[in-house]
Amino acid sequence: MFCTSNSVGVGCNLTQGSFNVYPSPTDGKITIENGDLSILDCSIEVRNSLGQRVFYSKINQQQCTLDLKSFAGNDGLYFLSITDPNGDVVIKKLILQ
Repeated sequence: MFCTSNSVGVGCNLTQGSFNVYPSPTDGKITIENGDLSILDCSIEVRNSLGQRVFYSKINQQQCTLDLKSFAGNDGLYFLSITDPNGDVVIKKLILQ
């Protein structure tokens, strides 16, 4: 996982538009961008189509890059959940080809 930090902030108001995840479909590498600088200290989790957790990490950066192939393995549908410190959750679908 490679992350870069662009800002420091406190507070949360997580919405579907707070984070961008691209590209999907992907050949493995995805970028997660935090569009709301006031939301930091979130956790990300990736689950496969069977609901099994294949990845979990805390993030406090504005942008992170993940390589799904390194931990997910098989092509298919995955769900990326982003949870803020208040427990609000945004779920994004990912297709790994």
